[in-house]
Amino acid sequence: MILHGHPTGAPHSHNAAQAYWEHSLLHSFATAWFPSRFQLNILSSVPGMRNYADRFSRRRYEPIAKARITQNVFSEAPRLIKRILCPKAGDRIAHEANEWLMRAFCRELENKEIQAIHSYVDCAMLPFRKARGMGIKTIYDSPTAYAPAWKSICSALEERYADWKPDQQNLQMDSATLDQKIEEMSLADLVLAPSQFVRQTIDPDIRSKVKVVPYGTELSPIEVAHPCEGCGSFSSCNPFRFLFVGSVSLLKGVPTLIDAWERGAFARMDCELWIAGSWGLHPDKLAGLPSGIRYRGVLSRQQLQEVYQQCHVLVFPSNFDGFGLVIPEALGMGLPVITTYQTAGPDLLDDKCGTLFQAGDQQALESAMLYFYHHRADWPEMSRAARSCVATHEWGTYRMNLVNVVRQLF
Repeated sequence: MILHGHPTGAPHSHNAAQAYWEHSLLHSFATAWFPSRFQLNILSSVPGMRNYADRFSRRRYEPIAKARITQNVFSEAPRLIKRILCPKAGDRIAHEANEWLMRAFCRELENKEIQAIHSYVDCAMLPFRKARGMGIKTIYDSPTAYAPAWKSICSALEERYADWKPDQQNLQMDSATLDQKIEEMSLADLVLAPSQFVRQTIDPDIRSKVKVVPYGTELSPIEVAHPCEGCGSFSSCNPFRFLFVGSVSLLKGVPTLIDAWERGAFARMDCELWIAGSWGLHPDKLAGLPSGIRYRGVLSRQQLQEVYQQCHVLVFPSNFDGFGLVIPEALGMGLPVITTYQTAGPDLLDDKCGTLFQAGDQQALESAMLYFYHHRADWPEMSRAARSCVATHEWGTYRMNLVNVVRQLF
């Protein structure tokens, strides 16, 4: 039996739990809060809390609702309130959830039925130490690339985009955090990487225990309506919309995207760039966005689906991403993708549905965007190719591959 958990719940952790549950391998799923339908209904009925109810509903995952859930509702509620009232304290508050999960894991490991523990970055050190002493197998899931590799590019990013950083923001992780991440991976019997990029960032001496199991997406059951549908000509339909989805930050390469937008003078070509996600750059940059760029803010799942249907191409210029769930999500909605080699792009894309470039290469990004603009008459074919490309990367495939890899431990 496998002990599994995630501090807040996420699509990849939910699907991993479902994979174990479907194969009678799940001992329990530990998470800070797995809300009931009743709790979500109460929350949505409170004035001003509907958006939060939608956000917290992502923590509930029906396919494992009948599994054994270990949670910490009474401590999690104050933590969430602090996060809402003090968003700048996000890292410290997130650390509290990680610490709770590690303690919960350590308690659960006393159960003699447990043969393996599956945990994530920043949530594995203490239970892995204990598990190794008990002869229990350790499975380390690394959604992001290896921390020491990030350290090597962080200084260059901070120097290049110094005026984009929020005041007093420090991208460098402290030595204790870095040491924990390194120890967690060293304690693992099996390391799961969602992309070849993640595997390549890991030290060669431990790379042999790394298995690549790409994450998935939910493929829309219907073909997405194109924003130009009914206008008669895809080549003349305006505006042509590029879309970015994710945290608006240096990590995700947004300054490179905005610079490429200005350099390419896209605003004079009847183009628009929509940016969706939490703003993590200097506030002056938000106030002075170039013409043609529209910041949409943080969107609910339904709002994001609607935005996908109004845009043509996803641009995801991340400098350092373990996977980038937005990539298969956009492909599944019929959007071709421009992204970097530092994501799961190389694992997912071909030249019929997307373009890859080296992170930080502003000229290459500009050229890729111009290509899609000038070839927009081919968009319907590209859209069909996008959906076809991601059809083999649904969550069901991930669950099957995960179980096959994990079973090799026993």
